[in-house]
Amino acid sequence: TLTIASTLYRMAVQKDPKRLFGCASNHLYSHSYGIALATDIFPDMDKTIIPLMNDDDIKSRGATGDDLLVYFMHSCPNLDPNNFPGKTIVVSGESKLGFPCAMTEADRVLNKLCAPDMPTGPRIYWIGPNDDSLRSILVHWGILLLNARMRPINEDEFSFIFDPLKKRKNTGEHFLIYANSHCVPHREMAFDALSKIGESHYLGVCSGLKSEIQNKKPSPFPMDKNIGTLMNSRAFNHYRFALVMESVDSSSAALTEKIFNAFLSGAIPIYFGNRAVWEIFNEKAFIWFDPQKPDPALKTVSFLENNPFAYQTMLAEPILKHGNHTIEMFFSVRDEIGHGMLKTRIRTMMGYEI
Repeated sequence: TLTIASTLYRMAVQKDPKRLFGCASNHLYSHSYGIALATDIFPDMDKTIIPLMNDDDIKSRGATGDDLLVYFMHSCPNLDPNNFPGKTIVVSGESKLGFPCAMTEADRVLNKLCAPDMPTGPRIYWIGPNDDSLRSILVHWGILLLNARMRPINEDEFSFIFDPLKKRKNTGEHFLIYANSHCVPHREMAFDALSKIGESHYLGVCSGLKSEIQNKKPSPFPMDKNIGTLMNSRAFNHYRFALVMESVDSSSAALTEKIFNAFLSGAIPIYFGNRAVWEIFNEKAFIWFDPQKPDPALKTVSFLENNPFAYQTMLAEPILKHGNHTIEMFFSVRDEIGHGMLKTRIRTMMGYEI
């Protein structure tokens, strides 16, 4: 009986896909983290990316049921992954505000908020800020971006997040940095309020709501836009605090690269957004800024500014909430990180060998 069961199991699961297809578009930002994820999950697959512009390319480029398509939300308007003969990973950085439901047809019927262009089907699987289901696994956008950045040249930077003994320290030169080009009221208000504590710098077009506040100045450390979103951390390293709030409220925000930028720089993050931060990060290592109740955050920042020992104590706190367990739960898309537990879950969901 065991032999028959083992044989049936081997027949049911697949080895790694043979070839990697990607929808061709100008969204290289999305492509980088989706392709990085796919090559980590399926290391034996041919890493040459075969581009697809539309459904006609699927046939003309010889796609088969043994191949894998990495599909990026909003990047492939002329490509229907249901027409791809192999399996598809939909990689999305969208928040649950736009795509709140699990990836099943039943859920799509029940949940009226599902986006009309969300691809669903028997060979389609979702990786991103969606709740776990039979066809989706939650991996936060910021973690996908971190994984894409941490190729061999930057491999040591994982340790700055994971290992408390290697946690970066800022230079302490300046008080606070705020870097945004999408100006939303709650972030602008927070920047204004924090600027009353000390001279604060902005990097980008957003500089608060009140121009009369004298403590706000452009940062002398511009970001190099040619080397990627997470490289804000280089500029942030000159600051004791980094204001890194998401653009929407905590009930619907994606967990983006913002808080990772602050931690990678060695600044203390001042954050508002996805409440998953309470599950991932040590609450003693960052400051939660509630726009509806700003006083607790403002008092904490003011206290830390006036008490160097308390500031250094917070700066020395481990970043992750539960150390190795947190790594396994949220970051482990590669074998060398957290025993590859997320990688195993994704392969199992998609029906591939472990």
